[in-house]
Formats: sequence, structure tokens, C-alpha cells
Amino acid sequence: MQNGEVTALISTFTIDGISIVLEREGKSGVILDFLNALTSSRGFHIYSPSMDDRIEAVSLMKMGLDYEDAITLQCAFANNIDEIMSLDRHFDKIKEIKRIEP
Repeated sequence: MQNGEVTALISTFTIDGISIVLEREGKSGVILDFLNALTSSRGFHIYSPSMDDRIEAVSLMKMGLDYEDAITLQCAFANNIDEIMSLDRHFDKIKEIKRIEP
């Protein structure tokens, strides 16, 4: 991704979640590297979910998603994205999006 061949989007919600997991796993020393890699990668866009996105995510939870998955899905919808890269098979039941394994 650093050479700009791929266009991707990540939400600040997901960035924070990854950073929290890194800290909990005793890897807080790599959080700065992770954040710097995101900001220096061409083709990578960072999206900050709005309060409206968060409200819509609660509605998406009716599809059987937890809040984390629902906000991720809403961020995709808000940006007209129809593919999501995830190991989470919960997205397989959502017909509006295609899950791609990393």
C-alpha cells in the first residue's frame, strides 16, 4: 500500500480499536509505528465516523452485528464502499458488502 497501488479506507474507530488491542497485548511500543505507517501510506484514507454514522450503526445492529462490526459497516456504506477486508465472517451475512480475507 505504501506505493499507492491500492486505495483503502480505515476509520478512526478501527484505528483506536487496533491501538487499544496493541496496548493490552503489551505492544504499546508499536502503536506509534502503526499510526505513522497509516499516515504515510499513499492510497490510504482515514475516515472519522460522525454522530450520524454512529446512530445509523445502532440501526445496523438489527442485522445481527455487534456495535464494532456495525460501525465498520456504516463507515463503508457512508463512503460507497462495497468490499471490506476482514477475517470476521459476520460480514458474510450482509448482502450489501463483499468480505475479502486479507
